[in-house]
Amino acid sequence: MPEDIGVDPVEVDLTVRRLQHVSNFSATISAAIGIVSLAHLAIVLVTVFMRLLFEVRHRDVVFPLLVIDGITLLMSIVLVWKFDQITRRGHLLYQEISDELEKGFLQRFQSLQLRLTLRQFVLDASLPFYRESNFGAGVFVLGNILLSITEWAILITTSRF
Repeated sequence: MPEDIGVDPVEVDLTVRRLQHVSNFSATISAAIGIVSLAHLAIVLVTVFMRLLFEVRHRDVVFPLLVIDGITLLMSIVLVWKFDQITRRGHLLYQEISDELEKGFLQRFQSLQLRLTLRQFVLDASLPFYRESNFGAGVFVLGNILLSITEWAILITTSRF
């Protein structure tokens, strides 16, 4: 059994706290991504249904909705980008802590809090509605872009504005 050589308890505690912070921030951004994506979907549906079902052709109604659509699209892209950055940092911390645990250097630090922090990060490092970590960010960005393109295509083919 390896001894705790060269492992500073303060550094271990600081690293675990950093991972907790990253985990909490990831969860917050993930929730924001879900909210903005649902808002984007709602705006697209309202715009398209107003045009198709109610035959609204006024620029005064449709154009502001398209502007809001563009803003929510950009917000979702920025949030996904920030989420990706934060989770990459978290994966780095997670990997370092896990490696030290596997080597046995952190044996005396194997507290319940450390294990919960590691498991909580795994849960928080995924996007809402889509738990695949490898392509999750790309799927969200592509989905939001395709949603806007579809909306524009429907509006262009069904109206003159």
